Amino acid sequence: MQDFVFRKALPGDIAACAHIYDRIIEEQDKGGFVIGWVHGIYPTAETAEAALKNDELFVCEYDGKVVASGIINKTQVDIYAAIPWRETADARDDEVCVLHTLTVSPDITVRGCGTAFVDFYENYATAHGCRNLRIDTNVKNTRARKLYAKLGFREAGVERCTFNGLRHIDLVCLEKRLPVCVRKYSPRDKEDMRFICRVTADKIFKQSDKTRTAVTTVYNDYFTEQEPEHIFVVADENDRAVGYIVCCADFDKFENCMKKIYIPKLVKFCPFLTPVGFYSIHAAKQTAPTPHLHMDILPQYQRRGWGTKLMNALREQLKSEGYPLLSVCGAAAGSPGYKMYTKYGFRPVKNSRSKRVTLMIDT
Repeated sequence: MQDFVFRKALPGDIAACAHIYDRIIEEQDKGGFVIGWVHGIYPTAETAEAALKNDELFVCEYDGKVVASGIINKTQVDIYAAIPWRETADARDDEVCVLHTLTVSPDITVRGCGTAFVDFYENYATAHGCRNLRIDTNVKNTRARKLYAKLGFREAGVERCTFNGLRHIDLVCLEKRLPVCVRKYSPRDKEDMRFICRVTADKIFKQSDKTRTAVTTVYNDYFTEQEPEHIFVVADENDRAVGYIVCCADFDKFENCMKKIYIPKLVKFCPFLTPVGFYSIHAAKQTAPTPHLHMDILPQYQRRGWGTKLMNALREQLKSEGYPLLSVCGAAAGSPGYKMYTKYGFRPVKNSRSKRVTLMIDT
């Protein structure tokens, strides 16, 4: 069986999206279900075109055909201000992600597309720094309301309004706050990341306060201080970082900063670990100019799929910036980390004399 494939829409997808809109309204008019849309008013091809122009239109393919679409952005309609939000009430506007105009073709031959699209929306939202989700639909659209309830969305309130040209609509607004999620790095995460780095470090770095500071100097501080735009964290229910993935996308900057800033710090307070700083440069040089990553997750959050979600978020970020590959430097052959990366899809490309392996994957 083919899998659902989600991607940003292209200009050639507009006709398929408009066809799905029309087919849904046709089936509604036959009495199969009620969704509350009206042909020629909403949604139309212009709805999809406007979303495409704003880079907010997404489609789902199945067996090579577009079978679903949705609009994902941070745009909240005016009526949201009147809704008594509870789970997402304290969220800033830039921390709220909204799914609009979710459509699934009535002609699709397999089940689960709507659920998969909402899952994609949740992953996309958290990867872009939003753990607070909102959706709206017509009160009459009982099928959508049942689906959203099943997926953990809470109905926060109903308001009568004119909505996208449709008059006298009772709009039900739904919300969901993800308890644990992947989001972009914030400066408030820096000390939590240093703690995670120390907890998950090798034994050699746990001998004293100096050695614990050394490991954060080499494997943490450069990234939070020089390339924070390439960091994603796993945030717990209290929005505290419990795992992270960091990435060096600029090797020349990495080498320069390590030699001028971070290795001198090692020389000053932990000289016997100075070679670790030089090794980090040597390892990164093996894959330059390909970006390389480090990832650490607290033990109690391991083996739950968060590593996969962190890597998914980073790969999407790097792909959007034009990087074709991502690497892991110096994974110990046969180690749990090596097994995790190869299971995810990284391929070994180079072995060192120390039996450490460089791995790469397409973004």
